[in-house]
Amino acid sequence: MGLFGPKKKTEVVDPSTGEVVELKETINCCVCGGSLGAFNKNKITRDFYICDDCAEKSSVMRHKKDVENYSDEALKELIKKKIDKAATFKLTNNTDSYLFVDRESKQLTVPYMSGLTKSKANVDPDDLIPFDAVQGYSLSRDGQVISEGGRGNKPADMGVFSYYLEMPGKCEDIKGCSEILVRIKTNLRERPEILVYLLDKKVSVSSDAYKIAMYNAEEVINMIMWICKD
Repeated sequence: MGLFGPKKKTEVVDPSTGEVVELKETINCCVCGGSLGAFNKNKITRDFYICDDCAEKSSVMRHKKDVENYSDEALKELIKKKIDKAATFKLTNNTDSYLFVDRESKQLTVPYMSGLTKSKANVDPDDLIPFDAVQGYSLSRDGQVISEGGRGNKPADMGVFSYYLEMPGKCEDIKGCSEILVRIKTNLRERPEILVYLLDKKVSVSSDAYKIAMYNAEEVINMIMWICKD
């Protein structure tokens, strides 16, 4: 293993005996060279470890299976490029943890959740979308499109939110709602749309969870329409 070589053995001379003594083996991050402990090391290949900071900034652990056959040098270069790309994004606006926006660099992303409780929102540099690639949106409720808009289209009809928030007492309330989804449409061949799930489990339409999901959907759409006008 070149470069930092994750495993390092330190040898010292015992002054009482004059013998060379090997100290406990240490492991270093193969990207930044920082020391790794038992709880902050991430193994990608047999001899390639990275620290939590490099793992979080690059999001490479999400794509571990795709890079396991890379050479050490290629893997280090890839992670450094991901970290550099992630550094171009600075959060300026967000809708909870559903949509992150950087108005300065004109990029948006849908963060992914991690941690034991899936409560930590992270930015994957591969998921950064430039504003000029965003073309519009569609909003669906249990698979049925109820609103859509975008570049060159008339402004979004926000009256749809009032209607669907007044569901209690109607027949739809018996069924409840299982999914509220915003599809952000782009002109990118590799990412024609980005999915933003505001609700992914069945709830009553009179519940707070449903109302919060619809409010967040409205906020996401307001941001997409602002981007499309920019």
